[in-house]
Amino acid sequence: MKTYLFSTNLFLTVALLLGIDVGSASASLIGYWSFDNSTATDLSSFSNNGTVGSDVSFVSDSPFTTGLAGQTGSGGGSTRVVTIPDSTSLQTITDEFAISFWVKGTTTDNANWVRLFQKGAESSSSRSWLINRYEGTADINMRVDTINTGGQYNQNIAVGGTDVLDGEWHHMLYSVSNGRYVEYVDGEVSKSGTYLHGDGFYNTRDLYIFGRNSVGQFVGLLDDIGLWNEAIDAGYAMSAYNVNATLGLDYDLGEMLSLWSIFEKGDGGFGIVDGMPWWYTTELPGTPASEGNAYVYDDIMYVVLGDGIGLMTPEPSTFVLALLALVAVSVRRRRRTM
Repeated sequence: MKTYLFSTNLFLTVALLLGIDVGSASASLIGYWSFDNSTATDLSSFSNNGTVGSDVSFVSDSPFTTGLAGQTGSGGGSTRVVTIPDSTSLQTITDEFAISFWVKGTTTDNANWVRLFQKGAESSSSRSWLINRYEGTADINMRVDTINTGGQYNQNIAVGGTDVLDGEWHHMLYSVSNGRYVEYVDGEVSKSGTYLHGDGFYNTRDLYIFGRNSVGQFVGLLDDIGLWNEAIDAGYAMSAYNVNATLGLDYDLGEMLSLWSIFEKGDGGFGIVDGMPWWYTTELPGTPASEGNAYVYDDIMYVVLGDGIGLMTPEPSTFVLALLALVAVSVRRRRRTM
């Protein structure tokens, strides 16, 4: 990630002088696995730590300029799976959830229907959700198994969206809620629709990453995986990619969570993210991009997270000037109290 540490400490000091809260991550996040420390440690507050199979490696081929990604090769078997034990927090996925991740793989390396994620038994009369390759295509889709009066519904959703198994990194996010879903690929809506929700997704099975369904494991790379027990707004879902692609700030999910937390504070919200100051704004000058996108206008970066509202920060070239202005405000306030 790009950092601007030459000013971070001073900005934090000024923020404290001004009485500004720098924010925290969204409470609905129940799992976040960055893989940057070569483990499946959960960086959320719920300690959903994973067991890493002996044939899962951590490599520098990542969608970010620093950090690591998880990688598996061919061969199958439980040694190529990350296992997240079931927990009370994972069981809170009942009627809605969202999952965000980066993926890199090819069609030639992977079998039809290979699993990337699985939570549920995939057996008769059971509830499950999983993400897999759709048949023999380059498309990744979601499958949900739900139960209602009369039996089980096995449903492949988000079929026929954007091809992603092309050997390049892609960001994907699924947001699912009470019979509706949206699939986002690289900051755009790829597919949306409805499914038969039944009585939801509750189950007590472990969560598998890179698999599982017997020995059918995904061959490729996954990174920066986030899991929520509720659906994600479109602005958040699309900005997770667009802040990187449009503004070039190289923000991973942890940094995006900090951005979203600033936005959630509303009027007066402020925080430091990766050494950069961000402010909540109700003014989006120029020609604002649609919700979830980002743009630059007069040396100010903007992220649109709602209808006419979002966040703003100076570009790195004007960063020091903004710092000096913030210091000046602090000095004036202190003089008035003397």
